Amino acid sequence: MRTVEYQIITKEQYDGTIPVTRDHKLYQWQTNYKCESAIGEVLHLFNDKNKDNWKYSVDDTKKNVIIALNPRSNEIDYIRVIGFTNSNQQRYHRKNRRDFKVPCMINSESDIIEKLESVDNISGYIKNLIREDIQKLMKKY
Repeated sequence: MRTVEYQIITKEQYDGTIPVTRDHKLYQWQTNYKCESAIGEVLHLFNDKNKDNWKYSVDDTKKNVIIALNPRSNEIDYIRVIGFTNSNQQRYHRKNRRDFKVPCMINSESDIIEKLESVDNISGYIKNLIREDIQKLMKKY
């Protein structure tokens, strides 16, 4: 049994005029279907759960969004499919962790690249530098 995650978003969020925040309601369903894609799983879930015939299309430019005509309300729903979750740990990390990407230019920042490649724990090293910087600022004030 797998769990698939999705969100019902507004037209403004779909268009990109309003961002989908991390706090936006996330739905999870356990499924026994064997679809290769999470979108297929969500479509099965909607058809089985509501026992209705949903009319839908998948946006070619945003492959993770289903545009569906809700047969009960006769309104269009935008369903953003997140994907499959495999474990409680993944769900916990998705909710409680932030990742940051720092690009480095090979020619102009080779010293930074060499230093980061020389340490055993890059994440711990960077976090310690930031904490030391915070402590210096706190001592000033």
